[in-house]
Amino acid sequence: MAPYVLDILSREANASMVMIPNELVLLDNYGLIRPLAPLKTSETVKIDQMIICFVMQGKIHARINGEETDINAGQVLTTLPESEGMFMSSSNDCRFIMFVIFPEMLKKTFDDIYINYDRTVYEKGFLIDDCIEEQMSIYQLLYTELRKECVRMNYEYKLVVVRSYLNALLINNIKLVETKTQEHHGNTNSRQYDIFQKFLEALNEYAKTERTVQFYANLLNISPKYLSFVSLQYSDKNASQWIGEYVVHHAKTMISIHHMSSAEIAHELQFPNLISYNRFFKRITGITPKEYKKSLNY
Repeated sequence: MAPYVLDILSREANASMVMIPNELVLLDNYGLIRPLAPLKTSETVKIDQMIICFVMQGKIHARINGEETDINAGQVLTTLPESEGMFMSSSNDCRFIMFVIFPEMLKKTFDDIYINYDRTVYEKGFLIDDCIEEQMSIYQLLYTELRKECVRMNYEYKLVVVRSYLNALLINNIKLVETKTQEHHGNTNSRQYDIFQKFLEALNEYAKTERTVQFYANLLNISPKYLSFVSLQYSDKNASQWIGEYVVHHAKTMISIHHMSSAEIAHELQFPNLISYNRFFKRITGITPKEYKKSLNY
């Protein structure tokens, strides 16, 4: 999340913010006595960091990766890096805590715990889940301890201690969706599941310029037919549908964040012409790029 957005959240939402520059930002408003301002940002922004936001009371209304959603009391929102988001409003009684973890710190933490997020569950780039009371307590405890470390004077092992708390935070957050993962996918230790995960990782890297199933099948040393079969085994979409959704995600980002024209986007995504881009976008979303842009209230 761009620094100016964090500044907006801190100032306009009456939120308290502490940070370790380029490593971690913590935001909350649960300890404040004065009246709360709505949690709101003025525009959609690219979020390079991971955000974990726990709503303790009330609710937040947001648009994430083009989808409007509510995060209610007792729920936690997790957005994967490279998402786009906008806080549109919050209830008058909303209380929240928010962890913003920068990419380098995130990578080191994942290296520590030897696990990562399951992209097949986070197919939209974010997930909202209910917390049981024990998990709520863990989020609050870890937030409190991390705040103490953020404001403490620098010392030799400060980042090591911070990372140990983040280890616990991410393990707790990943465990929150383990049941969902098992319900969606069944056996997650198979070769097919590994292929599907690698397919999604490849889409994240190449979808701006590569739109054929054949390209990804070649990358994974399998046939296009088998790639689509595996995709359907672990989701409700075939390989072609997954490719379309990733391409449109890039297009939406260019519209909402970079404010690029349709002609510029068609060129960036290497469509042969504007008409083919418009048709592709409408086939995937049901609306034209112009209609999507209008829905953003620009």
